[in-house]
Amino acid sequence: SSHTTHRTALVLRRLNAALESSTDPAAAREALAVCLLAGPEPPVALVRAINDAGVDALLATGLVSEELAALVIESSDVRAVATRQVTDLPNLADLHRRIGDAWQELGAATGLDVDLPVGLHRHRAGDSSAAVVPLLHAVTRMNRGGRARDAVVAAALAIEAADAAGSPTARLEARRVHAQSLVECGQPQRGLSLIDHALATIEGDRLARARLRVLRARTARKVGDLETAGKDLDAAYQTFEALRDRAGLLEVAGQRARLARAEGRYPRALAHWGEMLRLNRGDLVLEAEALNGLVEAMIDAGQLDHIDKQVERLQRVSRASGDTRRIAEATSTWGMLHLARGETERARRELETAAAIAATLGADRLQ
Repeated sequence: SSHTTHRTALVLRRLNAALESSTDPAAAREALAVCLLAGPEPPVALVRAINDAGVDALLATGLVSEELAALVIESSDVRAVATRQVTDLPNLADLHRRIGDAWQELGAATGLDVDLPVGLHRHRAGDSSAAVVPLLHAVTRMNRGGRARDAVVAAALAIEAADAAGSPTARLEARRVHAQSLVECGQPQRGLSLIDHALATIEGDRLARARLRVLRARTARKVGDLETAGKDLDAAYQTFEALRDRAGLLEVAGQRARLARAEGRYPRALAHWGEMLRLNRGDLVLEAEALNGLVEAMIDAGQLDHIDKQVERLQRVSRASGDTRRIAEATSTWGMLHLARGETERARRELETAAAIAATLGADRLQ
């Protein structure tokens, strides 16, 4: 409407006037562009790493303020108008490259998880090959942290970057983490379709295909197709064994244990969890996962006589891992043991605690 056009023109005039009257107009414009591209409220340290003088000049205009070590643009009108200007910048790709580098340096200095912004800005800078690995790491971390909906969005970006980079193995990996995100979101059929299509259309290396088959096995089990799950795990095992891939063999052992439990074959589940513990080399999160499965299988099999030692080890390892999901699972299993022993009040307390811990993850379905 004409009212909106008039308002936009006023905001644009004010924006340009404020920047032009600043102590360093070119630096202030660049700092504002970085704020918009690295936003919504980027750390002051990040923008200063790219243009320190520009941040000072920009703050003095009042267009942007500093709040809790972040830079905040004063209004949505200013943001909208300035964003339109930024997308027309001739050096946009170079700005994205510098922002990606600054995020990486900030991550190295602070320990912050910066994989997603590093990958995003490298991709936007046109360096898709360098974007793929950080984006894959970001999606994996989100899935582990119970942030599956965020992971779906990041995984779509990983697929875009992998397709632009052109590596078949990267393309398979990107689809694997995307499918995993869909499964975590409670959309296993969409996940299966994505996996089937990827395996049918992308060659990739043997290891990437085997990893995708493990995920298909896990997803098939969740929808009740135990036969497909078993075949995929057998095929993946052959590949991991031939390539001496310990991480793959660990994953197969865990999935075979879960499949055996779904089939009601508890002694076999116990054997596979034991195999996973033997293969593990000091990863506390994996050790907690295997111990939890072991204790669950002992409860299922009614083997409660020698269980306390394993439960104590599970509690100790899950706490030491610092992994919220594993702590919630261990607490839930402890509750199930009380239930199996007829200690209903203690069981209720533990299960309520487990549910509360899981809720902090956004993980309402522990697996």
